[in-house]
Parts: sequence; structure tokens; C-alpha cells
Amino acid sequence: MSAKSNTPLQISINTYGWLDDILNEKGEADEAFAFIRQCGFEGIDYNFERLLTPEAIRRGALDSVYDLSIEELLQRFAPLKEAAEKHGVSIVQGHGIYPLRVNGSEEFDERVILTTQKILEVCKYLNCHVLVLHVERPWGWEKNMEFLRKLLPAAISTGVKICTENLFILKE
Repeated sequence: MSAKSNTPLQISINTYGWLDDILNEKGEADEAFAFIRQCGFEGIDYNFERLLTPEAIRRGALDSVYDLSIEELLQRFAPLKEAAEKHGVSIVQGHGIYPLRVNGSEEFDERVILTTQKILEVCKYLNCHVLVLHVERPWGWEKNMEFLRKLLPAAISTGVKICTENLFILKE
């Protein structure tokens, strides 16, 4: 048990890369979660960017599965939820899409907000209580807070905590 709660400690793994390969190649969430459990892991960090990659966002291409209605999106994630529950693997946290801004267009910014709000709804559905967002260091404090405040109503209504993670800055 954790020292601060009655919640059992979990051994978790970030799924970026290898789980994506299993899900993309075979589309088999059940097989992927059976493998995760067989390896001894009890929880995962699910990467929502596998469905809308940083490369696509940098090209300004936001068209993705996240354009579906919330009902259709939850249906899309049902096999993931069922497989996780079947194999006793929690989705401990999720990582949202990144980057959050590319070209400074208001239309682009609103699509990112809408997509992230939908991801918060998916997190709730998956019993994932934490969503990690990679804030934009070049924006500075005020711009990042402005962005995060737009997500606050969705975070409150879903009960999903938003955590921020700073990224390094690439020099070009």
C-alpha cells in the first residue's frame, strides 16, 4: 500500500512506441494488454498522440479520429477499456497531443482545445484520472496559463487532473 493512501502501488509502464506498434500492426488491444500483464505491469501511461502524431500537428494536419463525436470516440476506445479491465491493467495516466501550438492561428488553437477536451472525456471513460500535457516553454507562464484555463471546465466536469510537463527546446 502507498504510504499516503489505501491505494495499492502499481508497477506501470509508458506505452509510447512498443504498445503503439502492437496496436497499429495488429489492432489487438486484448493481445497487447495480455502481454503487458504477462510482463508484470499493472498500469500504463497511454499516449493519445498515437492517433494524432506530433509530425501531423507540425504540418498543421489536425484531422484525426478526434474529429469523431464523443459517442463515436468512446466506441473507438471501448476495446482498449475492455482489454485493460479484462487483464487487470489500469490506465494510470495519459499523455495528450503535442505540440499544442504550431503556427499561432486561432482556428488551430481552438481545434487543439477541442481535441484536448475530447481526450479528457476519453480519460474519464477509461478511468484514467490524470492527463499530462506538454506545455509550450516558449509561450511563457501567462500564455500557458491562458491555454490551461480554457481546459479547466472540461477537467472539472470529467474529474481528470491535468499535469504539465516541460519539454526541452530544440535549437535549429
